[in-house]
Order: sequence, then structure tokens, then C-alpha cells
Amino acid sequence: MTCMPASSAFQKSLPISTLVLIDMCKPNLPQGLKRAPGGTILQNCRRALSFARLHGWRVAHVRSEHALLPGSDQSIAGFEPERIDPKFERRALSCYSSPYFQSVMRETGGSYVLAGFLGDGGGLATLADTLLYGDSVTLLADASLDEVSRRVFSEPVLSLLTTHTSLRFNVVSTSAWLRALEGIGAGAMMRTSRTEKHAAQRQRRIAGGEAHP
Repeated sequence: MTCMPASSAFQKSLPISTLVLIDMCKPNLPQGLKRAPGGTILQNCRRALSFARLHGWRVAHVRSEHALLPGSDQSIAGFEPERIDPKFERRALSCYSSPYFQSVMRETGGSYVLAGFLGDGGGLATLADTLLYGDSVTLLADASLDEVSRRVFSEPVLSLLTTHTSLRFNVVSTSAWLRALEGIGAGAMMRTSRTEKHAAQRQRRIAGGEAHP
């Protein structure tokens, strides 16, 4: 996917959040190349990462403690953590099993997007913990590998959970997520344009009044 440069107004209008990538390491690569309708999990993770980098989102990396050999970096090409990216080791399936994960997510308002190799039940485990912390989570269904959670996260089940609990959890495709964010950006740009136009008209009226009292 080729990302076109975005205007500064578009970038400023987007809600700043965090993209959380799970276990993006080479041992998981064969699975990622085979799954996800309409494209591989890996391709959709790249789309999400490109968007996050382009618009200044925080990108966090969560690794299972047993996923990597000590002192090695087996990151999939293109998913290597940058120096400023927060990195966590999860001790169990939930992202919150890392002792510092929740506090860092709170720094960006408790809103984040999940993608990557969650492991069977990783999405469910993380969802359960969001009820404790009140965070808002979006899972990119076609950019994640978690067969157990995929079967459970049907629309009726999520609707029931969000209606009767304080759960703030969405499951969407990568394309739907990107379209929604682009729509937010476009709407904000229109509002900014109208505001700037009205301000310019007001300045002209004030200037005209000062010139002709």
C-alpha cells in the first residue's frame, strides 16, 4: 500500500491513539501469510502500521516472554520497533499481563488498536481486562490471528456485552477502520476551513471599520 502525504490539517484532526502490535516476530510469519480474507494478516498489519506512523500515533510492541531468544531480534521486516516505541513483555495471553501496559495506555487516554499474533484467546483475555480498567479497544479482525476470539466476537455477542456492561470494545476490518478515521479527518478539515473563512471575514470587517470609522 502506498501512503500519500497527508495535509497538516488532516493529521491534526485525527484522534491520537496507540497501535498495539502483538508478537510480530519471524516464528509467526508462516501463519500470517496464509490467513485473513481479502489479504494476509501481515499485509493488513502493514496498512495499520503505515497509517499510525504517518499520523504520529504511538506504536507499542507486545511480545510473549517465550517468543524470542534472549538477546535476539527476530522482528518481521518492517515491524522492527523504533527507539521511541514502548515495548512490553506479556506473561500470559492478555496484554495487561505486562505490569506497565495499562499505565502507558492511559497516557493516550486509554484508547488503543490491537493487531498481530494474539494467540488463541488473546483477544478475549485482553477484553476481560478492559472491564477492569475501562479502556477503549478496537481489534482489527483481519490484521490479527486469534481463532478462539474470532469465533466468539460475533456481532450479537459484542452487542450484548456492550449493552449490559461498561465494555468499550470494537471488532472491525482494517479497511473499515481506515475509512472511519479518514472520514473523521475529512470532516474536521471542512470544519477547520469554515472556521478559518469566518475568521478571515471578521478580520476584514474589523479592518474596514478601523479604516472607515
